[in-house]
Amino acid sequence: MMLFEASCEASLHKCAEVRRQMKRRLGDLRMPKRSVETAQLVFSEISANLLKHSSPAPSRIDVKVKLDGTALQIEIEDDGAAFVGFDACWQHSNGIEMTTLETSGRGLALIATTVETASYRAGAPNRFTASIKLYLKKPAILLVEDSSPLLAMYQTILRPLYEVLTATTLASAIAVARTNPVEAIIADFHLGDGDGTSLIDVLDEDETRPPAPIIILTGDHDPDTHALALRRGVDRFLIKPIQAKTLRTAVADALARSRRHNARAYRYFCGTVQAASQIPATLDVTGFLTATLSGTAALGSGDFLLNLPLAGGRRLILADVMGHGLGAQAAGSAFAAMLRTVHALQITPTPGAYLNAVSTVMMIDPLMQNHMMTLLVADVFDDGAVTFANAGHPRPLLARHGAIETIETEGPLPGLIAEHHYEDTRLKLAAGDRLVFTTDGLDPRGSQSGIDAPEWLVGTLAGGVRSGFDGLRDAMRRATEHHIGTQSDDDWTIIALEHAAPAAQAA
Repeated sequence: MMLFEASCEASLHKCAEVRRQMKRRLGDLRMPKRSVETAQLVFSEISANLLKHSSPAPSRIDVKVKLDGTALQIEIEDDGAAFVGFDACWQHSNGIEMTTLETSGRGLALIATTVETASYRAGAPNRFTASIKLYLKKPAILLVEDSSPLLAMYQTILRPLYEVLTATTLASAIAVARTNPVEAIIADFHLGDGDGTSLIDVLDEDETRPPAPIIILTGDHDPDTHALALRRGVDRFLIKPIQAKTLRTAVADALARSRRHNARAYRYFCGTVQAASQIPATLDVTGFLTATLSGTAALGSGDFLLNLPLAGGRRLILADVMGHGLGAQAAGSAFAAMLRTVHALQITPTPGAYLNAVSTVMMIDPLMQNHMMTLLVADVFDDGAVTFANAGHPRPLLARHGAIETIETEGPLPGLIAEHHYEDTRLKLAAGDRLVFTTDGLDPRGSQSGIDAPEWLVGTLAGGVRSGFDGLRDAMRRATEHHIGTQSDDDWTIIALEHAAPAAQAA
C-alpha cells in the first residue's frame, strides 16, 4: 500500500523539502515515531550520498514509501551515474565503530543499524530499497553519555543485542524516556546539566509503563555517593573504564531481574489474564477439524485468539499486539476487551465491516493509541463458507486439490489510516480443503516483511496435502521446532482449519 510518493530536482534544498512532506504525510498516520524518523533519515542520507558520490550527479530523485505488512518499504531512485562504491561503503559503515567514521559517513552507519534490510541496484534508474519495521523485536534501551567517543563506543557494544536510543544531556534523556517504551537505562552519573540518577524520578512519575532498571556509569569512586544512588533506586554502578563484556553482562542481568520482578507483580494482580489469553490446541468450530500451534518470545504473549459466536458459525479473531512479553500481553488484554465489545454491538455483519469499526475505535480512543496490533477476522460457517478480512497479518494459505494457494488479501494495521476500508474475501471450502492463518512471528529474519507465510510453512503444507489432518498437525509441529526452535525471537501462532466430511463431522 502506497503511503507517500514524490519526485524532485536532485538538490539538497529540494530533497529537504521532500523530507518535510514525508514527515507531514507519515505524521498524519498513527505510526511509531521511530519508524517515521527512520524513513526521513534514510531518504536524507541516501539522497545526500547520491549527490556527493555519483558522477555525473542525478538530475532527479524519486522516493516511494509503502506499507508491506508490518514494515515500511522505502524506495529511492535516481537517474545519475551508478554509485559504484555503494556496497563497499555500506558494508564498511555497517561493520565498524562510529567513532572511526568521518562526519559524512555517520549517517550511513546509523541507517545500517536501524533498517531491517537494504539493497542497492545500479541501472536505469539506480534504486536503493530498505525495510523499516514498525515495531522492534530487540529490547529498547536508553544510553545517556555526554562524551561523544564513549557514547559511540557503548552504542557499538550494545547495538547488536538491543535497540539503542541515545541522549547526551539529562534534558534530552528525560524527553526520550517519556516518549519511548525503553526497558532499561544506562546513564553517565555526571552529566553536563544534572545527575543521571534524576531519571529515576521521571520513571516513578510515569504511570503508563512498568519500571525500568537504571545502570549508572561513573568514574566517581566515593562509596557514599554509590550508597546514596543505590538507596534512590539505581540497579547497579559500573566504574569507568568499562569493558565490553562487563557492560553487556550488566544490561542482560538488569533486564532479567526486571522481567522477573514485573512478572511476579503481574501474576499477583492479574493472575487470570495469562490463562484467558492462551491459545488452545483445538478450536470449537462446527464442521471443521482444527489445530493451533503457538510460541512466545518471553513470559506472556502478544498473540491471542478470540472464538466468538455467530449465527450458523463462529467468528475467529487472530490478534498480534506489537512487541512481546508482559507489556504486549497487558495491552492484549485491553484490546481483547475492546474487540469483544465491538463484536457484541452486532453492527458489523462482515469481517471487513468489523475491522472498519475496530480501526475507528483505535483512531479515537486515547487508551488504544499508544499500541499497535495486526488483526485477521474470519467468519467460519458450518457449511464450509469462510469470509475473512486482514489487517496486517501474513496472507492466508489454502490447500485445495493438491495445490497450495496464497490468498491475496491484505490491509493496513487497524487505526493506521483513517480513510481505509477493509475488503472481505469469501471462500467456499469443500470437504478436505485446508485453510491456514498465521501471525508474522514465523518469519524471524523478516524476509517476507509480514506479507507472506514463510516458504518452509508453504512446503510443510504442500507435503501434507495427502496426509490426514493429524499428520499435518504433527508435520507443522516438527517444522516449527526445526525452523524456529524452542525460544523464538517473536510471538507466533498458526491456525489450521479443514472442512470435514459429513462422517467426520458426525464423529
